[in-house]
Amino acid sequence: MTAYFNFSDELQKLLLSLDKQFVNEQPEFDYDYLSQRIDEVIPRLERIVGLTLERRDAQDAFYFSDVGCWKERIDENGAPYYCSMFLVRFSLYGNLTTMTFSCPDSIVDEQIKKKVVRCLEEYDFIFIDENVLMAKYNGKHEYFLENNLTWWDRFFEYE
Repeated sequence: MTAYFNFSDELQKLLLSLDKQFVNEQPEFDYDYLSQRIDEVIPRLERIVGLTLERRDAQDAFYFSDVGCWKERIDENGAPYYCSMFLVRFSLYGNLTTMTFSCPDSIVDEQIKKKVVRCLEEYDFIFIDENVLMAKYNGKHEYFLENNLTWWDRFFEYE
């Protein structure tokens, strides 16, 4: 499989080929098969990042599941919130995956990222860098076009 770290013509073709369903309609996919593959990759990811990871499946979203480690933090007003130390998000579409983290003290560096990408590729997932997915959506659906959304919104966000 391929990993994408830049927005290329090849990536554009891939994204457009997956951009077939209507906005609030999920694609057809084998739930059990995808679920099993995610469960199989979790122990490998845990060894790479040195963290215990949790799987959180999504509902009413364009993505299927998050696998990550979340930490509770306290904001400047004293309110608790959770941020991700490490997170791989699995899309409902075409074996797409990405990685994100919102904690300022995330453990992910370039070496870990490369190992995670290689691991995901071994399980036939297609990795797309989070920054690449922030490119403006230019697909087929008016909703995403009219609302100035991104490819992240199309394949990795809530509906």
